Amino acid sequence: MNNKNLRLPFLLDAATYISIASMSLLGISGFSALNLQLITLGLCLLFGILHRYYFRTDAFQRNPNIYFAIQAFILTLILSLGSSSTDAFNFLFVLLAIHTAHVLPGKNTAIWITIYYAIVSVVVLSIRGTDGIYAVLFYGVTYILCGFFGAVLQQAEKGRDENQRLVDELQATQQKLRELAVVDERNRLARDLHDSVKQQVFAISMQLSAARTALSETDKAYQPVLEAERLAQQAGTELTTLIHELRPPPLENKTLSVALQEYVTEWSKRNNI
Repeated sequence: MNNKNLRLPFLLDAATYISIASMSLLGISGFSALNLQLITLGLCLLFGILHRYYFRTDAFQRNPNIYFAIQAFILTLILSLGSSSTDAFNFLFVLLAIHTAHVLPGKNTAIWITIYYAIVSVVVLSIRGTDGIYAVLFYGVTYILCGFFGAVLQQAEKGRDENQRLVDELQATQQKLRELAVVDERNRLARDLHDSVKQQVFAISMQLSAARTALSETDKAYQPVLEAERLAQQAGTELTTLIHELRPPPLENKTLSVALQEYVTEWSKRNNI
């Protein structure tokens, strides 16, 4: 079981609190003595508090069986107080069965639901005698349905988590594709600059160099040609730098993150930062 993101569906969670409140009040009304009513109220509050604050904790995730054992013990204590409205507290066992089936694997769920059913059956038969057999059979069917319902909720949760994982993977893949598209476009632009513009600038530089060689230093055109040659060489150097920046060699054999890390490290060494 993975309880990393344990949660109950909102409606089930709301139904749990409503049921705890309503069934507790109904069950407490079955006591005539005030002290028994107060004890039962305290135990019902403890049942609800544990569900609210312990059910979603790391301690529960490490060993959920402790939680269900404590809750079953609390409900057993309540039933042992002898309320005339035991069915109200039996219903809280039904809720506990749903929660159990929702978070535990099938074998553990079957064990716990059997324990709940055994406790309720003993209490019902001890109070009603043979007249409680029909109620025991009814609770048997109820607990089976609770097990199925909780299992369906568990599978729905797993399906939702799996869908979310697939969505996250899809988004990550889309991000990588966008990054690759940017890298491909930069490489294409670098190739175009290298194959066309840089070659043309190099050819211009060669032509200017030939023209400068044919001129003497006393010619009026010598200095302008010399300056034009210098500018052409400078443009070629800047184009080489630009092409290198557009298509850094580390990207050819390494991932983007590794290439960026090496680039930043080298830049830091170069600039003493």
